[in-house]
Amino acid sequence: MNRMHILLSLISLVMIAGCSASGHHRKNDSGETVSSDTTSMNENLRPPPPQPGPAPGQARVHGEIKDIREGENSRDFAIVTFYLIRVDAYGPSTPSLAVGDTLRIKAKASVIRQEEVSSGKIVTAIISYRPYRPESSGAPLWTLVKLK
Repeated sequence: MNRMHILLSLISLVMIAGCSASGHHRKNDSGETVSSDTTSMNENLRPPPPQPGPAPGQARVHGEIKDIREGENSRDFAIVTFYLIRVDAYGPSTPSLAVGDTLRIKAKASVIRQEEVSSGKIVTAIISYRPYRPESSGAPLWTLVKLK
């Protein structure tokens, strides 16, 4: 009977030790068992989630300010001549832009003054396509939404 108690005690110890060790392990996405130390280290190495894309009709672009002129009808707006260096992202239903294009962009004069934008400055901007404009007006097809 004494041997039975010793055997049961040993089995209990093995089971308790096994259960406590399994608390530090878990299965990853591919089904492999990994320790919690490895899991937390891998979670810290994950890249941040991607930025949300632009809204419909908008594009996030990178380019050079070539010229800034006051709008013809109002001092509240400026017409920015923008040389396109790179298109970072398109929103749904946004027309394609080609690197090397020169765009005329309507911008609030207050934004231009606040961001201290000047000719020759390289900027990243979000621009919005304006499909509805009178063809004879010569108005820009794009509007500045935000400068980054």
